[in-house]
Amino acid sequence: MLTMVFDLSGEVSDLEISETSDLALRIILCLYSFPPMRSSKEISLQLDRPHDEIKSGLSLLLRSNLVCVSDVDASKYMPARPPQELSLYDVLTVTEEKYPLNRCLEEDAFCSRYATRDCPVRRTYVLSQNLMEIICVSITFDRVLNGSVEGLPYSLNTLFAEE
Repeated sequence: MLTMVFDLSGEVSDLEISETSDLALRIILCLYSFPPMRSSKEISLQLDRPHDEIKSGLSLLLRSNLVCVSDVDASKYMPARPPQELSLYDVLTVTEEKYPLNRCLEEDAFCSRYATRDCPVRRTYVLSQNLMEIICVSITFDRVLNGSVEGLPYSLNTLFAEE
């Protein structure tokens, strides 16, 4: 589960993703590095993780069309898209059981107070969720590989502009 923890200043002090997400992100990064196609055993050796764990991660990524099997060698895997077209968001929405920050942001908008429409706390969750999604969408694997994940491709002022 994706978990965000805020400190007293309002800064995000901890963002924790599941081990499944971490493994999936690492598998995809491994597949983008040279050589471009790798077997599950090669990935296991590269990442120093058990082979069964890698096979399980690859299976999830295959079902989600984030990786594919090579046409040249059926035992080798490769990313399904170029690195500039695959983002952290793409992976997290597949690997995280619960992506919303709070239960009230889930599809059924559950609220123990029956106040989701007027709740000021929920509006804060919505803003935080939207910011996190914008950031995760903006971090593509080419940016991770090039070390250019600092900064955002937009102005935060546009998010707070009055409509």
